[in-house]
Amino acid sequence: MLLAMFALFACMVVRPIVFRPLAIGRRAGDSSTIVACWMLVGSIALIPLQMPLIEAAMPILEEKPWLILVGMSKGFIIWLVILLDQYMRKQSSSTAVFKGFPALALLAMINVGFLGEILNFWQWFSVLTLAALGLAFALRGHLSSLPKHYKILFVLLICLSVLPGIADVLVIGQTNWYIQFITSSFGLILPVLLNKRSRNFIKIAFSKRDCVIMGSTFLITEVVILFLLVTHISVTMGVLAMRLAIPSTMLLSSLLWQEGRWQSQLLFGLLAYLCTLPIILF
Repeated sequence: MLLAMFALFACMVVRPIVFRPLAIGRRAGDSSTIVACWMLVGSIALIPLQMPLIEAAMPILEEKPWLILVGMSKGFIIWLVILLDQYMRKQSSSTAVFKGFPALALLAMINVGFLGEILNFWQWFSVLTLAALGLAFALRGHLSSLPKHYKILFVLLICLSVLPGIADVLVIGQTNWYIQFITSSFGLILPVLLNKRSRNFIKIAFSKRDCVIMGSTFLITEVVILFLLVTHISVTMGVLAMRLAIPSTMLLSSLLWQEGRWQSQLLFGLLAYLCTLPIILF
Protein backbone atom coordinates (compact mmCIF):
# COMPACT_ATOMS: atom_id res chain seq x y z
CA MET A 1 0.00 0.00 0.00
CA LEU A 2 2.83 2.40 0.82
CA LEU A 3 4.34 1.86 -2.63
CA ALA A 4 0.96 2.55 -4.28
CA MET A 5 0.49 5.71 -2.19
CA PHE A 6 3.96 6.94 -3.15
CA ALA A 7 3.19 6.30 -6.83
CA LEU A 8 -0.03 8.36 -6.60
CA PHE A 9 1.82 11.10 -4.72
CA ALA A 10 4.53 11.17 -7.40
CA CYS A 11 1.96 11.37 -10.21
CA MET A 12 0.36 14.45 -8.70
CA VAL A 13 3.70 16.18 -8.11
CA VAL A 14 5.07 15.45 -11.57
CA ARG A 15 2.03 16.76 -13.50
CA PRO A 16 2.21 20.43 -12.42
CA ILE A 17 5.98 20.51 -12.95
CA VAL A 18 5.59 19.18 -16.51
CA PHE A 19 2.58 21.38 -17.28
CA ARG A 20 4.13 24.67 -16.13
CA PRO A 21 6.57 25.20 -19.07
CA LEU A 22 3.78 24.68 -21.61
CA ALA A 23 1.53 27.07 -19.69
CA ILE A 24 4.23 29.73 -20.13
CA GLY A 25 5.37 28.88 -23.65
CA ARG A 26 2.14 27.93 -25.43
CA ARG A 27 -1.54 28.86 -25.57
CA ALA A 28 -3.68 27.35 -22.82
CA GLY A 29 -5.84 25.64 -25.44
CA ASP A 30 -2.81 23.84 -26.87
CA SER A 31 -2.39 21.93 -23.61
CA SER A 32 -5.99 20.72 -23.77
CA THR A 33 -5.39 19.54 -27.33
CA ILE A 34 -2.22 17.67 -26.37
CA VAL A 35 -3.94 15.84 -23.50
CA ALA A 36 -6.99 15.02 -25.65
CA CYS A 37 -4.89 13.53 -28.46
CA TRP A 38 -2.72 11.41 -26.20
CA MET A 39 -5.64 10.18 -24.09
CA LEU A 40 -7.59 9.10 -27.18
CA VAL A 41 -4.63 7.19 -28.63
CA GLY A 42 -3.92 5.59 -25.26
CA SER A 43 -7.51 4.51 -24.67
CA ILE A 44 -7.78 2.96 -28.15
CA ALA A 45 -4.43 1.19 -27.74
CA LEU A 46 -5.74 -0.48 -24.58
CA ILE A 47 -8.82 -1.96 -26.29
CA PRO A 48 -7.25 -5.40 -26.99
CA LEU A 49 -6.23 -5.72 -23.33
CA GLN A 50 -9.55 -4.52 -21.93
CA MET A 51 -12.02 -6.48 -24.08
CA PRO A 52 -13.33 -8.42 -21.04
CA LEU A 53 -14.26 -5.12 -19.38
CA ILE A 54 -15.96 -3.89 -22.57
CA GLU A 55 -17.95 -7.12 -22.96
CA ALA A 56 -18.98 -7.06 -19.31
CA ALA A 57 -20.26 -3.49 -19.61
CA MET A 58 -22.17 -3.88 -22.90
CA PRO A 59 -25.49 -5.12 -21.41
CA ILE A 60 -25.53 -2.17 -19.00
CA LEU A 61 -24.66 0.34 -21.75
CA GLU A 62 -27.41 -1.07 -23.99
CA GLU A 63 -29.88 -0.60 -21.13
CA LYS A 64 -28.52 2.78 -20.07
CA PRO A 65 -26.88 4.46 -23.10
CA TRP A 66 -26.94 7.80 -21.28
CA LEU A 67 -23.92 6.55 -19.30
CA ILE A 68 -21.87 7.02 -22.49
CA LEU A 69 -22.92 10.67 -22.61
CA VAL A 70 -22.02 11.10 -18.94
CA GLY A 71 -18.56 9.66 -19.61
CA MET A 72 -18.08 11.92 -22.62
CA SER A 73 -19.23 14.93 -20.61
CA LYS A 74 -16.47 14.16 -18.11
CA GLY A 75 -13.97 14.35 -20.96
CA PHE A 76 -15.29 17.73 -22.08
CA ILE A 77 -15.09 19.08 -18.52
CA ILE A 78 -11.50 17.81 -18.21
CA TRP A 79 -10.65 19.56 -21.49
CA LEU A 80 -12.11 22.80 -20.14
CA VAL A 81 -10.43 22.46 -16.72
CA ILE A 82 -7.03 21.86 -18.33
CA LEU A 83 -7.49 24.93 -20.52
CA LEU A 84 -8.44 27.14 -17.56
CA ASP A 85 -5.79 25.52 -15.33
CA GLN A 86 -3.08 26.36 -17.84
CA TYR A 87 -4.33 29.94 -18.11
CA MET A 88 -4.14 30.17 -14.30
CA ARG A 89 -0.77 28.39 -14.21
CA LYS A 90 0.79 31.15 -16.31
CA GLN A 91 0.52 33.29 -13.18
CA SER A 92 0.19 30.83 -10.30
CA SER A 93 0.79 27.09 -10.43
CA SER A 94 0.08 26.85 -6.70
CA THR A 95 -3.41 28.32 -7.16
CA ALA A 96 -4.12 25.82 -9.93
CA VAL A 97 -3.42 22.90 -7.59
CA PHE A 98 -4.84 24.42 -4.38
CA LYS A 99 -8.33 24.40 -5.88
CA GLY A 100 -8.38 20.66 -5.15
CA PHE A 101 -9.03 21.27 -1.45
CA PRO A 102 -12.12 23.53 -1.62
CA ALA A 103 -13.34 21.39 -4.54
CA LEU A 104 -13.22 18.38 -2.20
CA ALA A 105 -15.41 20.28 0.26
CA LEU A 106 -17.90 21.18 -2.48
CA LEU A 107 -18.03 17.58 -3.71
CA ALA A 108 -18.81 16.40 -0.17
CA MET A 109 -21.69 18.91 0.03
CA ILE A 110 -23.08 17.71 -3.32
CA ASN A 111 -22.86 14.08 -2.21
CA VAL A 112 -24.84 14.96 0.91
CA GLY A 113 -27.46 16.97 -0.95
CA PHE A 114 -28.04 14.76 -3.98
CA LEU A 115 -26.51 11.32 -3.42
CA GLY A 116 -27.71 10.68 0.12
CA GLU A 117 -24.28 10.60 1.75
CA ILE A 118 -24.22 11.31 5.50
CA LEU A 119 -21.35 13.21 7.13
CA ASN A 120 -20.46 13.05 10.80
CA PHE A 121 -19.43 16.02 12.93
CA TRP A 122 -15.72 15.85 12.05
CA GLN A 123 -16.40 15.51 8.34
CA TRP A 124 -18.67 18.58 8.42
CA PHE A 125 -15.92 20.38 10.33
CA SER A 126 -13.52 19.42 7.54
CA VAL A 127 -15.89 20.60 4.79
CA LEU A 128 -16.50 23.98 6.40
CA THR A 129 -12.86 24.63 7.28
CA LEU A 130 -11.76 23.75 3.75
CA ALA A 131 -14.31 26.20 2.35
CA ALA A 132 -13.06 28.88 4.76
CA LEU A 133 -9.46 28.11 3.85
CA GLY A 134 -10.27 28.55 0.17
CA LEU A 135 -11.60 32.03 0.97
CA ALA A 136 -8.53 32.78 3.08
CA PHE A 137 -6.24 31.72 0.23
CA ALA A 138 -8.08 34.12 -2.08
CA LEU A 139 -7.63 36.93 0.44
CA ARG A 140 -4.15 36.18 1.86
CA GLY A 141 -2.47 33.53 -0.29
CA HIS A 142 -0.70 33.95 -3.63
CA LEU A 143 -4.09 34.34 -5.31
CA SER A 144 -4.60 37.62 -3.40
CA SER A 145 -1.79 39.23 -5.40
CA LEU A 146 -3.43 38.43 -8.75
CA PRO A 147 -6.03 40.53 -10.63
CA LYS A 148 -9.73 40.09 -9.86
CA HIS A 149 -10.50 37.90 -12.87
CA TYR A 150 -8.11 35.24 -11.55
CA LYS A 151 -10.14 35.07 -8.33
CA ILE A 152 -13.30 34.55 -10.41
CA LEU A 153 -11.46 31.88 -12.40
CA PHE A 154 -10.43 30.18 -9.13
CA VAL A 155 -14.09 29.87 -8.07
CA LEU A 156 -15.06 28.60 -11.54
CA LEU A 157 -12.31 25.96 -11.43
CA ILE A 158 -13.51 24.77 -8.03
CA CYS A 159 -17.04 24.30 -9.38
CA LEU A 160 -15.90 22.55 -12.56
CA SER A 161 -13.46 20.27 -10.72
CA VAL A 162 -16.22 18.45 -8.84
CA LEU A 163 -18.07 17.36 -11.99
CA PRO A 164 -15.64 14.61 -13.12
CA GLY A 165 -15.94 13.02 -9.68
CA ILE A 166 -19.73 12.90 -9.99
CA ALA A 167 -19.38 11.35 -13.46
CA ASP A 168 -17.03 8.71 -12.03
CA VAL A 169 -19.60 7.74 -9.41
CA LEU A 170 -22.30 7.31 -12.05
CA VAL A 171 -20.28 5.54 -14.76
CA ILE A 172 -17.69 3.49 -12.87
CA GLY A 173 -20.30 2.57 -10.27
CA GLN A 174 -22.43 0.87 -12.95
CA THR A 175 -19.76 -0.27 -15.45
CA ASN A 176 -15.99 -0.15 -14.87
CA TRP A 177 -12.96 2.16 -15.01
CA TYR A 178 -12.09 1.44 -18.65
CA ILE A 179 -15.55 2.42 -19.93
CA GLN A 180 -15.14 5.75 -18.15
CA PHE A 181 -11.60 6.06 -19.50
CA ILE A 182 -12.48 5.53 -23.16
CA THR A 183 -15.75 7.51 -23.17
CA SER A 184 -14.09 10.46 -21.47
CA SER A 185 -11.27 10.27 -24.04
CA PHE A 186 -13.79 10.72 -26.85
CA GLY A 187 -15.34 13.59 -24.92
CA LEU A 188 -11.90 15.17 -24.66
CA ILE A 189 -11.28 15.05 -28.40
CA LEU A 190 -14.64 16.55 -29.47
CA PRO A 191 -13.74 20.22 -28.73
CA VAL A 192 -10.45 19.68 -30.56
CA LEU A 193 -12.17 18.44 -33.71
CA LEU A 194 -14.64 21.34 -33.64
CA ASN A 195 -11.89 23.99 -33.59
CA LYS A 196 -9.75 24.61 -36.69
CA ARG A 197 -6.67 25.81 -34.79
CA SER A 198 -6.84 22.78 -32.50
CA ARG A 199 -7.20 20.39 -35.46
CA ASN A 200 -4.10 21.94 -37.03
CA PHE A 201 -2.23 21.40 -33.76
CA ILE A 202 -2.85 17.62 -33.63
CA LYS A 203 0.31 16.76 -35.60
CA ILE A 204 2.39 19.03 -33.35
CA ALA A 205 0.98 17.25 -30.28
CA PHE A 206 2.82 14.10 -31.37
CA SER A 207 5.94 15.64 -32.91
CA LYS A 208 7.23 18.46 -30.71
CA ARG A 209 9.34 17.39 -27.73
CA ASP A 210 7.57 19.47 -25.08
CA CYS A 211 4.15 18.31 -26.32
CA VAL A 212 5.20 14.66 -26.32
CA ILE A 213 6.50 14.97 -22.76
CA MET A 214 3.29 16.58 -21.54
CA GLY A 215 0.93 14.23 -23.38
CA SER A 216 2.73 11.05 -22.43
CA THR A 217 3.08 12.20 -18.81
CA PHE A 218 -0.65 12.85 -18.49
CA LEU A 219 -1.58 9.57 -20.18
CA ILE A 220 0.81 7.44 -18.13
CA THR A 221 -0.11 9.06 -14.81
CA GLU A 222 -3.84 8.76 -15.59
CA VAL A 223 -3.52 5.03 -16.30
CA VAL A 224 -1.41 4.55 -13.15
CA ILE A 225 -3.93 6.44 -11.00
CA LEU A 226 -6.95 4.51 -12.32
CA PHE A 227 -5.14 1.17 -12.15
CA LEU A 228 -3.99 1.67 -8.56
CA LEU A 229 -7.34 2.98 -7.32
CA VAL A 230 -9.16 0.02 -8.82
CA THR A 231 -6.73 -2.79 -7.97
CA HIS A 232 -4.16 -1.93 -5.31
CA ILE A 233 -5.43 0.72 -2.90
CA SER A 234 -8.67 1.97 -1.41
CA VAL A 235 -10.13 5.21 -2.76
CA THR A 236 -9.77 6.77 0.70
CA MET A 237 -6.03 6.13 0.94
CA GLY A 238 -5.60 7.06 -2.72
CA VAL A 239 -7.26 10.43 -2.16
CA LEU A 240 -5.06 10.96 0.89
CA ALA A 241 -1.89 10.24 -1.11
CA MET A 242 -2.89 12.58 -3.95
CA ARG A 243 -3.88 15.40 -1.57
CA LEU A 244 -0.48 15.04 0.14
CA ALA A 245 1.08 16.20 -3.12
CA ILE A 246 -0.60 19.63 -3.01
CA PRO A 247 1.51 21.14 -0.18
CA SER A 248 4.65 19.83 -1.89
CA THR A 249 3.60 21.35 -5.22
CA MET A 250 2.82 24.70 -3.58
CA LEU A 251 6.24 24.75 -1.93
CA LEU A 252 7.96 23.86 -5.22
CA SER A 253 5.99 26.63 -6.97
CA SER A 254 7.41 29.13 -4.52
CA LEU A 255 10.97 27.87 -4.74
CA LEU A 256 11.10 27.28 -8.51
CA TRP A 257 8.86 30.06 -9.82
CA GLN A 258 8.79 32.60 -6.97
CA GLU A 259 5.03 32.32 -6.38
CA GLY A 260 4.71 34.14 -3.06
CA ARG A 261 6.69 33.42 0.11
CA TRP A 262 7.54 29.76 0.59
CA GLN A 263 6.51 29.95 4.26
CA SER A 264 3.01 31.13 3.29
CA GLN A 265 2.67 28.54 0.53
CA LEU A 266 3.72 25.75 2.88
CA LEU A 267 1.40 26.99 5.64
CA PHE A 268 -1.67 27.03 3.39
CA GLY A 269 -0.80 23.63 1.99
CA LEU A 270 -0.35 22.01 5.40
CA LEU A 271 -3.48 23.63 6.85
CA ALA A 272 -5.50 22.37 3.89
CA TYR A 273 -4.09 18.88 4.35
CA LEU A 274 -4.98 18.88 8.06
CA CYS A 275 -8.50 20.06 7.24
CA THR A 276 -8.84 17.22 4.72
CA LEU A 277 -7.97 14.44 7.16
CA PRO A 278 -11.39 14.25 8.91
CA ILE A 279 -13.15 13.68 5.54
CA ILE A 280 -10.81 10.80 4.77
CA LEU A 281 -10.21 9.20 8.18
CA PHE A 282 -13.54 9.49 10.02
